[in-house]
Amino acid sequence: GIAALEIISKEPITERADAAADRLKKGLREALMKQEVAGHVHGVSSIIHVALGVEGGTNDQGISQVPHDQLANATKGRKIEMLKLAMLNEGVDMFGGIGFMTSAVHTDEQVEKTVEAFERSLVALRDEGYI
Repeated sequence: GIAALEIISKEPITERADAAADRLKKGLREALMKQEVAGHVHGVSSIIHVALGVEGGTNDQGISQVPHDQLANATKGRKIEMLKLAMLNEGVDMFGGIGFMTSAVHTDEQVEKTVEAFERSLVALRDEGYI
């Protein structure tokens, strides 16, 4: 634990993870817009949440401004299960089908591949009638 804290105090570990999350959030939002799917991407620091079927903004810290009950309804049910499965088919594991977590070692290429997998998953969900 001490060794990890020493590394964190000397290297921009958190900043790199947060930057990867910002790139991922931006890419996921662009994929939703490109595929014309109602959805909401939000998250604080290196944690990213996705909710399909609702839209709304975030505050300066990345916290969703969508009412909690709407987010709760948008992150449960069959379409979220199918999103997780579609992403697994693409080689990406989403936490429960509702989110991601980035780290300091996630590369731009990995972020880009995740966004591409998300976009293909949206297409698959549309083709199967889930969205």
